[in-house]
Amino acid sequence: MVVANPIPIFVINLDRDPERLDYMRREFARVGLSFERLPGIYGTDLPLALQSYFCDSEGTVISPLRVGEIGCYASHLTAWNYIVDRDLTSGALVCEDDIKLPDAMPRLLERLIAQAPPGWDIIRLSSYTKKSISPVARLCGGYRLVRYWKISVLAGAYLISRSGAEKMLRPGLRTNPIDVDISRPWLFGIDSYGVVPTPISQNTEQSTIDTMEDRQHARRNRTRLRRLRDKTRSLPTKVRRGVYNLKSMGPADWLACLVQNARHKITGRRFDWSSKMRD
Repeated sequence: MVVANPIPIFVINLDRDPERLDYMRREFARVGLSFERLPGIYGTDLPLALQSYFCDSEGTVISPLRVGEIGCYASHLTAWNYIVDRDLTSGALVCEDDIKLPDAMPRLLERLIAQAPPGWDIIRLSSYTKKSISPVARLCGGYRLVRYWKISVLAGAYLISRSGAEKMLRPGLRTNPIDVDISRPWLFGIDSYGVVPTPISQNTEQSTIDTMEDRQHARRNRTRLRRLRDKTRSLPTKVRRGVYNLKSMGPADWLACLVQNARHKITGRRFDWSSKMRD
C-alpha cells in the first residue's frame, strides 16, 4: 500500500539502467512510498545549463573530475534545480538507484521533518562514520539525529532543504566529486546533520554513476611517501573541519567528541553506530 509521501522524493537513474529503476520501484513500494524519476546525466552529454560548473566559456571541460564523476555531480545539480524551480519549501529526499530502504522509512521521514532544527540544509541518510557523534534529537525506532565529527563520502540518499539546494547550486567550477563536496559542509556554508544508525544502505560496488570504487582502489595502491604527502596536504581540510565542528556542535560537545576520538585512537577501538540506540 502506497501512502502520501511526507516529502517529495527523487531517484536519479540513467536511461541505460532500467533494471535499477525496476528495483527502486519495488523497494519504495515495499515501504509504501513513491518517487519521481530524474534521468541521470552522462558526463559526455552535459546540458547547456550545467556546463558552467565544469567547462570554460567555450564549452570545453576544464574540471579535473572524471567523466563519470561529472555525470554524477550534474545529476545531483539537476535534482537541486528541481527543488528550487518548483519552490519545494519542505525540500526533498534525493536518492541514487542503488539503495535499500528500512521498513520504517515513512515514519522516519515524518519524524525527521518534525525534528529537524531550524535552518537545516542537509541530513545524510546513507552515510556512516568511524568517528564520534554529537546527538541532536531522538527520532523513532532507536534512530538519532546527530552531528558527525567526520562525514563519510557516501551520497546515496539525503534530505536537502530548499536553502541547502540553493547553497549547493552556487556558481563556480566543481573540482571535487559530489560525495566529497557534500561531506565538507564548510565549502558551501551547509548546516549538515546525519542519522545514526545509518538507515539507508548503498551498494557502492555496483554504482553506475559514480567512480568511488576507482578512487578507493587508487588509495589502496598509494606508496608510503605519497600517503605521507597526502596527509600533509589534508591538514587544511582537518583544520576547517575542526572549526566547522566547533561552531556547529558547540564547545562542550566538540570537546567531548575530541576526547572520545583521542581515546579510541589510543586504544585502537572503533566506534560502532550500527546498533539502534535505546529510546
